[in-house]
Amino acid sequence: MFDISEFQERHAHIGHMCLQWAGLEMAIACIIWKFLKLDVGVGKIVTGGLDMGPRVGMAINLARKLNIDRRLVKALEETRATIQKDLIDKRNLLVHGFAWSFSDDPNTYVDSHRQGDRKSKPFATKDIPPLIQKIHDTTAHLVSVAVSVGVLEAIDPNDPEITADLIRKTVLQA
Repeated sequence: MFDISEFQERHAHIGHMCLQWAGLEMAIACIIWKFLKLDVGVGKIVTGGLDMGPRVGMAINLARKLNIDRRLVKALEETRATIQKDLIDKRNLLVHGFAWSFSDDPNTYVDSHRQGDRKSKPFATKDIPPLIQKIHDTTAHLVSVAVSVGVLEAIDPNDPEITADLIRKTVLQA
């Protein structure tokens, strides 16, 4: 028999994952805005249309070009590696995939409409919280390094939309 409660729990986890992902995107965007000395409105134009790969790539390239503190360059490179190795495919599968199950099978399967492997993949609800934690930890590390080298605080601290403190309070504690 179909159990709606499992799908409700799954959808709640996916929503939380999306919130954590948005925090990671915002942290990287804020770093780019700081590097380019952009206000929020112009910054959103510059980074708003970028997927995660090009966004973090831009941040790394700018950090290198502008001779930003090597600790932040390293944290951005580690962030990109984690995104590519551990996060992006799973996140995209969960967000853009279609989840389904059979009454006689304990597994939940996800199909993606995107290119690549077209086979349905099992993705248990219990496997989503560790992914959420990995996104959280990746963001927390990046924000911590950016704060320690003075990058995020140097963005207009009077604008609560983009301060490091707001990122920590709203996204990292969610």
